Amino acid sequence: MFLACALVNGYKISTGDESLALFALQEFRDEFHDNISPLGIINGWMREGLIEWNDQLHSYVADWRINNEHPQPKKQIREFKKLTGLSYPGS
Repeated sequence: MFLACALVNGYKISTGDESLALFALQEFRDEFHDNISPLGIINGWMREGLIEWNDQLHSYVADWRINNEHPQPKKQIREFKKLTGLSYPGS
């Protein structure tokens, strides 16, 4: 249902389930618009001015390591540091 909703609406998905992302790419190449990491979503929000980074948000991201969040892409980690001036506290 998750994937079907994303495909029908032209959304990207955010999942650590690499099998799901690969399936979407293989089976729905024209409709599938990409898998974006959670950190990529946050970076996009900051770039667009939708959120302003603060200590509380930083603590939420730091909890990702504690909760075994999937590792975030190195490109997104570099962008996070560029946008916030802070080191990425997650995995």
